[in-house]
Amino acid sequence: MLAAMETVSARPAPDAQSMTQWRYLQMAHAVAHPVTLGEGGTPLQTLRAGLLLKEEGLNPTGSVQDRVASILISAARAAGWMRVALGESGVQAGSMPSSIPNSMPGSMPDSLADALAVSVATYAAQAGLRSQVTLSAAASEVDFLRVAAVGADQAWPAKNGRAESGEGNIAAGDLARATQLAARALAMELAEQMRWKLPETLLAPGASPLEMLAYENAFAWLREQEWVSSPHTPRCVAIHIAPAMGGPGTGPARVAAEVLRKVSDAVGIVEEEHVRAAMEAWARKGWLLAPGAAAAAAYCEQHAALPGSTVIVNPRAALASAGEMARLLGIRRYPGRMPVGGIITPQ
Repeated sequence: MLAAMETVSARPAPDAQSMTQWRYLQMAHAVAHPVTLGEGGTPLQTLRAGLLLKEEGLNPTGSVQDRVASILISAARAAGWMRVALGESGVQAGSMPSSIPNSMPGSMPDSLADALAVSVATYAAQAGLRSQVTLSAAASEVDFLRVAAVGADQAWPAKNGRAESGEGNIAAGDLARATQLAARALAMELAEQMRWKLPETLLAPGASPLEMLAYENAFAWLREQEWVSSPHTPRCVAIHIAPAMGGPGTGPARVAAEVLRKVSDAVGIVEEEHVRAAMEAWARKGWLLAPGAAAAAAYCEQHAALPGSTVIVNPRAALASAGEMARLLGIRRYPGRMPVGGIITPQ
């Protein structure tokens, strides 16, 4: 489905009127009119000297997954599809390179898989296509609301991990290809924002092995084409959070974290207590960081010897994870009130 799409072969000229990811993608005539809501062109902000934040939470649905969904739905509409279906099994398979078994920890976290479901449903609605998506049992109320509001056929947790079968199912291979293209376009956008230089380190919270491979390949390609003046390809590190002991699902999550910690130095594991401390510290400076971005910031503090500039790719808006943030920070949603029978009443 995505064979006709590729990243551009020449460095794009400055164009203030076209600052979406599509300035970095080239397509066959059939996909000449992409389905877009303005994804990409997200700001690169300075947290402190040497530490930058690529704020993907400012994409249309508040997620880096809007980049992937725009590519997928553009190709689906060009192919004449009338509906799209995204199941959980396809999401996880599509987030892993073929050389890595699906049983290996590190495939797409539930929060980003749910963000992809929201994005696919939203972009399908914009394209006039019917959609069916699967949300995880851990999906937030905001995710359910968004999926239901745009008229998706399914907006409840998966029972068997997959959407209904039938025409319009997004194959794992198409999802993998869209993920690669989106990551490469993001890498090009980042390089342009840094005046065609590259950071020393890229931290990608929750990124799948496939996304990390796409970032690495994109940066290497930029150097091969001499688009950038940087002498080195950035070190790319996927950041994952190790949950505190005693919480729900702690056992499997802790095991996965320990496996990741041992098998690759391209994976950073941050304890939940350090994520909480980073969220509190940055919030006092006016930065409301989502858990993933806070974990990356904590990783930087633990590795103060990181050379040169470091960029954190924040995958999702902080308020999209409001419930998780409230849990980590120990903040009650309604100070002085308590929910009773679904109604907020004074204590």
